[in-house]
Amino acid sequence: QDPGTYVLTLKNPIDASRLANPTLRFDVRNFVPSSYFKSSSFAVEASIDGWNWSKVYELTTETRDWQSVEVSLAQFKASGLKVRFVFGYTTLFAGATPLDAPHLDNVYLGEK
Repeated sequence: QDPGTYVLTLKNPIDASRLANPTLRFDVRNFVPSSYFKSSSFAVEASIDGWNWSKVYELTTETRDWQSVEVSLAQFKASGLKVRFVFGYTTLFAGATPLDAPHLDNVYLGEK
């Protein structure tokens, strides 16, 4: 893949206005910016309108093994809550492939 920003948006919004503690949970691994990508970033953003996005989480440390993450989305208690994962980089080091990008699993969006 070419350098740039890649976005994975969860398809269906949820009605977070009905939740006491809206929460996002997911597992992530293989964020190794110093080995595969130059100037890479991995973040999670949330929106209640699909146009204006706010960063709610940023992975700043290397993680080769699975790491569980929990993010409070209490400030987004409204109908139409959407979440997206954002990965960007400027250079792919020699020998690296897009498969070296971060991996996600067990994504949950709902009540804590």
